[in-house]
Amino acid sequence: MRKILLAVMVLLFTAGIGFCQEEPFQVIVRTDKDVYDVGEVVKVTLTNNLDGKIFSIDSPHAVVNIERKSSEGNWEKFLAWDTNSTKGRLPRRIRPGESVSYEWKLIIMRTDGSIKECQAGPGMYRMLIEYETRKVDSAYKDGKAFEVYTNEFRIKQKEQLTSKEIYKDELILPTVKTDKEVYGAGEAVKITLTNNLCRSIFSHNSIHSIVNIERKSSEGSWEKFFPWRAGLMFKIGHPGEISPGESILYEWEPILYTDDINRDIEGIQVDSGIFRVLVRYNISQERTGNPLKIFKVYTNEFRIK
Repeated sequence: MRKILLAVMVLLFTAGIGFCQEEPFQVIVRTDKDVYDVGEVVKVTLTNNLDGKIFSIDSPHAVVNIERKSSEGNWEKFLAWDTNSTKGRLPRRIRPGESVSYEWKLIIMRTDGSIKECQAGPGMYRMLIEYETRKVDSAYKDGKAFEVYTNEFRIKQKEQLTSKEIYKDELILPTVKTDKEVYGAGEAVKITLTNNLCRSIFSHNSIHSIVNIERKSSEGSWEKFFPWRAGLMFKIGHPGEISPGESILYEWEPILYTDDINRDIEGIQVDSGIFRVLVRYNISQERTGNPLKIFKVYTNEFRIK
């Protein structure tokens, strides 16, 4: 009998400890929506439902991690701010029933030591937020820290950018821009591809990364041309690696070719008009370096006079 009573007491004591450990979950942190477009601002609200005061920073500096769910169901961790910089703000007091809100601009940073900003791409996310309790308001060094997750939320690609052919399964689009918006006749167009992803991409540092040159017709449709002669065989080697945050630059001489092997041997000098360039790049399907997968992205539109 005494053994049974002892076992019951141990169970009750353990349950009491478990109940105390639930305290962080009485602080609720929610995002203002469940679905966002890429580049949209996320509003985060922390509400104190405890009986006493808590303290938390009312900015993204309260975020411990941004976490993105992988295809395997694991959570990959990123940072919401540069840990090499000072926080700049001290935790503020939040009384029972009060809330604080702040915005996250969908910028994430890698946590492998090389802190680089990149845009958060489509996927499922959650945020781990820090707050603390104190016996005395001013005793910030003696505070007890807790962490609590937000709800899960989804970031999706903007509808006007979505295309099954071009953007399917893409995490986030690199930036491809021309150096100017208006060019003179015969002037070379400089194209810069910048890797905004949080992992490396691969592309040729030449016009061999160009899929099509497209010219806008008077009806508003896009007519496709090529930057080199159709059927021409050449060796271009493997695409080069572009690390997160890095860029490559190359030039397109304004000469167009059609898909007819027997014509346009010398190419067609570009007439005036509105143009855009479709550029391809590769990304490893896995971080272990499995076969590369091809993606495509457009430059801005530009005019040749």
